[in-house]
Amino acid sequence: MGAANASTLDNHYIPLAIPDTTTYPGSDYYEIELREYEHRFHSDLPPTRLRGYVQVKNGVDVTPISYFGPIIVAIKDRPVRVKFTNKLPVGAGGNLFLPADKTVMGAGTGPLAAMNMGRDDQTCEMSPGDCYTENRTAVHLHGNNSAWISDGTPHQWITPAGENTPYKKGVSLVNVPDMPDPGDGSMTFYYTNKQSARLLWYHDHAYGLTRLNVYAGEAAGYAILDDIEYDMIAGTNTTGINPENHKVLPDYGIPLVLQDKTFVDANTIAAQDPT
Repeated sequence: MGAANASTLDNHYIPLAIPDTTTYPGSDYYEIELREYEHRFHSDLPPTRLRGYVQVKNGVDVTPISYFGPIIVAIKDRPVRVKFTNKLPVGAGGNLFLPADKTVMGAGTGPLAAMNMGRDDQTCEMSPGDCYTENRTAVHLHGNNSAWISDGTPHQWITPAGENTPYKKGVSLVNVPDMPDPGDGSMTFYYTNKQSARLLWYHDHAYGLTRLNVYAGEAAGYAILDDIEYDMIAGTNTTGINPENHKVLPDYGIPLVLQDKTFVDANTIAAQDPT
């Protein structure tokens, strides 16, 4: 599915990511891309422009692009490896469709602005080449005990390959040492999943843009399962938590995620919040 295609209301279910268990034996491996797309949240609404994630393999879509997807289901103590690629547009087309306040630290001028004839124009209108672009993204697995190189900190962001900017990646970006260098516009992550069962989420964490990128759709689910859950589902007692072998859970359940959103047309956004 291309970036310009729209998902429809017929797509009621958020897709689960499909693990590749052979590329890195002992780990589940996923390739995830970030794209711009459209989605109808309600039959009374026109398509809403979003930025979101899609699973691919060798550049071919594995799952359809979907709001809050694809959900990664991990197993406690089994590592997950991810190759993430920023496929947002470059140049002017990469500007975010939500108003970006250039006075927020990390959203306006970068460190080279002070060196470039002392210019420090936070609006970026006089010297756009000194400013950070609006198609930057980082990936943070919220609630995971990640090693710092895979934590997706605000300074571990990337721009799409081919972006004309002096700021192509964050200063703290480090790829996973035993995985191939993914090249410009991509980065790699390693998650140990040494935690009990829980619902997490992975989302954007780019310097100066986190609040906007997440609101624009850069967020998806990540669930960790463990033997205690398996005992309660299967009616077994391998962990000692279910001595009477009750089937407490019918399956893995339905995660509950609540979000607050306001839907307005692009002209209204510009009129209400010109910054």
